[in-house]
Amino acid sequence: MKFYKVGGAVRDHLMGLKHKQSDIDWVVVGATEEELINLGFTKINADFPVFLHPKTKEEYALARKEHKAGRGYKGFKTDFSRNITLEDDLYRRDLTINAIAEDENGKGYIDPYGGIDDINNKILRHVSKYFKDDPLRLIRLARFYSNFKPLGFEVADETFTLLKEIIDSEELAIIPRERILLEIKKLDAKTNRYEFFSFIHSLEALSQILPSFTKLLNDQTDNLRYIDEMSDQGLPTDFLLISLIPIRKQSFDSDKFKEFLEALKIDLPVSNKFKLAGQTLCSLAQACYEEISTQQLIKLFDQYSKCGRSEIFEAAFILIKQSNLGDRMITKRIEFLGKLLTEVEKEFNKVDK
Repeated sequence: MKFYKVGGAVRDHLMGLKHKQSDIDWVVVGATEEELINLGFTKINADFPVFLHPKTKEEYALARKEHKAGRGYKGFKTDFSRNITLEDDLYRRDLTINAIAEDENGKGYIDPYGGIDDINNKILRHVSKYFKDDPLRLIRLARFYSNFKPLGFEVADETFTLLKEIIDSEELAIIPRERILLEIKKLDAKTNRYEFFSFIHSLEALSQILPSFTKLLNDQTDNLRYIDEMSDQGLPTDFLLISLIPIRKQSFDSDKFKEFLEALKIDLPVSNKFKLAGQTLCSLAQACYEEISTQQLIKLFDQYSKCGRSEIFEAAFILIKQSNLGDRMITKRIEFLGKLLTEVEKEFNKVDK
């Protein structure tokens, strides 16, 4: 029985990047489920032999092989037998930079597919032709690309060929919406989010992933650049999704905004927080772009109180302000509303006491 550190922790260490403790994964070669359980490991996945270490609580998985047996990212049959080698396990992984292992004592790397060379040459390359068997890998690759493009990484030409095969298979459309949302949530707050969505859009794959929303975009890729201005704001995921909606214009069309919002709700299993965030941004945008009545202002204050003066309003202000850089009139109105709402909050606090 042998243990090897694998995945993101190994890759990030070689790239000189920090990694989260939760990113440390291990693969176990030459063992069975029963043997790991007898050593005190706890099984945490009903479908796969993945275990928590009794002391470190890091994840350990039995080495496995897999082959395509159906459509979608779950359409695989797996083999977890004792005779599966480390090389077999690494061969099933998506990119060469993710197919590097480190021995248990941290004294050496096992790199059968050239991942270290690809890190040094700043290349995102598939491990094998079986990359195309899992449509979710296109979305994962877009995430890695958006993370590592600032470091100079590019996608290998031959990998683009397999991405096209994934798109042509139309299997992206059958990935569970929850799984797509999970990948989007993995985007770091400082990730170049424009690159993520723009990469997918450039492959003509966005229509399979967000069909209702893409139909409204009408292939206006400039709308996606709107996200670029938000990428360093540290906005929560709900606002990352809402920032996809183009609102850069002098007169705000609330009906069109709500249409975009409904489309995103159809395409992804968004949270109640997302819905509240959308309503809040719509109300604030109307207040910033239009002369609103006293009644509408009271409604805005009421909504503000229901949000609990939370990050939702703060993020909404950031989105509107960033989307109108250079527009002094809108900026002044945003500042005015911000001061007004601050005074309202003081009044709420007095009542609370």
